[in-house]
Amino acid sequence: MGLLEGAAISGTLGNIASNPGAIKFVLPSIVSGGLNSAFTGSNLLGGAIGGISYSGNLFGNSITSTDGINAAYKYIISPEEDNFAGGWDDLTKNILLNYVKNGFCQACSYGQLQQKAGTMFENAFNRIMGIDYSSLNYESNDTKIAGKYKGKLRNTIPDGIFDLVIDEYYSIFKVPTPFPKSSTRYPGVQFAEVKAMDGTLYSGSNQGQISSMLYAMSINNGVNQYGGQFIIGTTSDTKISPNIVAQGLLHNIQVVHITAQYRMINKFMEVRLYNGGASPSTTFIK
Repeated sequence: MGLLEGAAISGTLGNIASNPGAIKFVLPSIVSGGLNSAFTGSNLLGGAIGGISYSGNLFGNSITSTDGINAAYKYIISPEEDNFAGGWDDLTKNILLNYVKNGFCQACSYGQLQQKAGTMFENAFNRIMGIDYSSLNYESNDTKIAGKYKGKLRNTIPDGIFDLVIDEYYSIFKVPTPFPKSSTRYPGVQFAEVKAMDGTLYSGSNQGQISSMLYAMSINNGVNQYGGQFIIGTTSDTKISPNIVAQGLLHNIQVVHITAQYRMINKFMEVRLYNGGASPSTTFIK
């Protein structure tokens, strides 16, 4: 689905689920089954809805390696090389593991290395999201949330949580105006899960972890009424199974897959997030 594809404002009052303008690298698509809610941002579709302008793709630059060498191969054979202020490459799990092993975990077993790399990647992801989703109070999370998988209760711990905000605008002849009427905030009801992995992530992976999170989101009144956004942040070689997207749709939840890119600066790995465009913020794996 393209950015805000099929967007519609229904009734005399437009309901808009607000995401901050800084997060327009994420697919700001429709979240409500009735197509009466849209994620807002600057410049997304080339029209004007309620005083907000839209265009198709703000960060549509192609992702290519500046030297034409496969990113994983380049890093593995030349870990000392720096791309100072150079181009960005996709961050795969193997690249991440090599970087963490060489710089932070030389004596680690493979299991310890995966744990260390996963934690460092999750922390970097949450730092970026904490800035770019700041207006939605994005924060890391270590609190158990009651979910359900295959009809049985299953507690789950999302890696990040953020608010759902519904802004209502006055409309004239069913055309929304830029004049707000009310704003309702549902704190911490949208989730993010972070995975440094290769291969495919399924709804039943890790004893139904993703399914349980989607269920937990769906029973919140705000998400149930207006829809929500579930973010999965991964290394670039992770695929999301279609059954995760389908299950999200059953719960009126848009599943957004965000991947990571990297470049080396002064022997440190700088990362940014990517989904149809690059995140405004970056951070270092450290």
